[in-house]
Amino acid sequence: MKLAVGLALLAACGGQAAAPNKPAPASCGGALGVQEEPLLAGWSKEQRAALATAMQRGLVAVAYTCGSLHIVDGCSAPGRYGHVAVTPHSLGVSLDTADEAIANAPGLAWTHPVQLGDTVTGRSTTIYKQLARAELQGKCAGATHFVEAVEDGASGPLRLHVTEIDSDAVETEAAVPLAPCGAGRVWRDNKCAAPSSRPHQCRLVDIHDCEQQCTAGHAGSCTTLALALAAGEGAGKDEKRSIELLQRACKQGDAMACRHTADLLASGESLPADIPRAVELFGHSCDAGLGTACSYLGALVEAGRGITADHARALTLFERACDAGYARGCQNLAIALTRDGKPEQVTRALALLGDGCAAGDLTSCTDLAVVLAQGAPPPADLARAVAAMERACTPKHPAACGGLGLLLVTGIGVHRDETRGVKLLHDACDGDDDNACNVLANYDLAMATSGGFGAVLVARQKACTGGDGGSCRELVAVRALFSAQCADGTQLACSNLAQLVIEGIGGAKDETQARTLMQRACDSKVETSCQSLAVLMIRGQGGPVDVAGGMAMLRAGCKGKSVERCVMLGAMLQGGNGVPADPKQARAAFDTGCSGDNVEACEAAGVAWFGEKDRAKAIARFEHGCKLGSQSSCSKQGEILVGGNAREHARGLELLRTGCKAGESVACDALHQLGEN
Repeated sequence: MKLAVGLALLAACGGQAAAPNKPAPASCGGALGVQEEPLLAGWSKEQRAALATAMQRGLVAVAYTCGSLHIVDGCSAPGRYGHVAVTPHSLGVSLDTADEAIANAPGLAWTHPVQLGDTVTGRSTTIYKQLARAELQGKCAGATHFVEAVEDGASGPLRLHVTEIDSDAVETEAAVPLAPCGAGRVWRDNKCAAPSSRPHQCRLVDIHDCEQQCTAGHAGSCTTLALALAAGEGAGKDEKRSIELLQRACKQGDAMACRHTADLLASGESLPADIPRAVELFGHSCDAGLGTACSYLGALVEAGRGITADHARALTLFERACDAGYARGCQNLAIALTRDGKPEQVTRALALLGDGCAAGDLTSCTDLAVVLAQGAPPPADLARAVAAMERACTPKHPAACGGLGLLLVTGIGVHRDETRGVKLLHDACDGDDDNACNVLANYDLAMATSGGFGAVLVARQKACTGGDGGSCRELVAVRALFSAQCADGTQLACSNLAQLVIEGIGGAKDETQARTLMQRACDSKVETSCQSLAVLMIRGQGGPVDVAGGMAMLRAGCKGKSVERCVMLGAMLQGGNGVPADPKQARAAFDTGCSGDNVEACEAAGVAWFGEKDRAKAIARFEHGCKLGSQSSCSKQGEILVGGNAREHARGLELLRTGCKAGESVACDALHQLGEN
């Protein structure tokens, strides 16, 4: 459950600081409790200083129960807080009853009505809107929530926004004004209190109340009602009235209403397009601290839509959106940085995308995978992003599946599993994830298999050969895109283009051009191109024969732990393919590749050692491949084990049965020969 924790103001009635108290348990019953908005007015200077220190270490964990809110010392989670200054505005709270004090200001003594006030000047926010308990680090017993944001004032921190640990996923930024109070309480006058004649912020689920509060003059409730009417949620759809309400609330100063109005003016769909006015409203909302408004304004400035294009200003706006806690702002900043192409900017972009993905922004997951597939070095915390994709990959979140699929296809940050990767990309594309569809059509599936082409491109080439004009046109488009990307300096695209050119897919076959492209990509350390280039050199394709040079490249790469080159080196030596056969060196190359967790190398090593009648080593290599997820290796291990002692025989049968169920024909045939059908 998401909570916005209340105002922490420094002065109590009469100018005296209030001493902490422990509310009587009876006061915490009923609707009161952690669903209310407590104030930090009862916190000491030491507690505020501890908060600032804890925020430097990562996401802050707190123990929050009725009447008590404190930092859990030594407990945090990976993440950071950005800070933005906001248009200064006064904020006051009146705690009129003991129950209001308990519900809104844990630790604040109350004996009579208290007036609290300060000026809001800024806000520190993280892009994390949810946090799993498993991500906590340190001594975290008693932690119930983490700090999502801190609102700052002239006198120090004023308000925390906290979210319950292990809560469900939420949007990257609220689309409607929040009404965070528990049952029986409403958000009015900057506090959670009992309903009264004074207007309050309505909840989206109660449209009747939204009508009443909007009529009473509450701007935030008008915004909520407008968005409900636009979507037809809880009321009949009424676009015209929705727009009128948004414009009214914006005139009353509601930043969210101004942001939504700016959306309509920028798109020109429900209101006549007016980019200058949209820019003005986005600017006001951005100054008020709405990250979405900053990001949308940045997109207009970057594209030069109705305003002079200004890349530097766009970067500043995306940065502010990111610091305001809007994950898509971080994503936009990252993409803009990658376009600049400087190594330090690409490194920062990857860190932003990795953090955004780990925080649950699935578009960042997809972009992270795409940028990595273009040859950028993986960020140090890539494992967290991959784990986030795994958690989120469901039919409801195709973008997570698309990003994970691309990583699995390329083997970046994970054990390569092309079969699963391609399936996930198809699932994501079927779920209307355009990025996944583009990946399938235009990115590095051509590099993903040992044969040189991904399953999708092979299928399209087969369909094209069979007379499917649509597939032919798609292949031409893929080749054209790779050519354009290569010309722009994307070396992975040059590598992909070489794979198409050498086989004549999507255009004419040209081995000379392919070899030139591979040399260019290999010089930029695109590993797959180095491997392919070595083979062309050995075979004399696209240029002079250079067996010594090609084999030297393969050996150097294998020695440098390039498992792909180990596999190719082993294959060349095993069969004497253009070089003298050397089974012993071939086995050594396959073993090196297997030790680097390459499934293909493990399987080749197992076959080679079995051919040498070294049963133990063959079993060990197949077992390694099996542990890496290869059903083929599991089945081959099973074939050997069934010829052993009773224990091995039983284990072998188990592996063969599992392999047969998974569709491994070798396993099924072996079971048939054993009479185990």
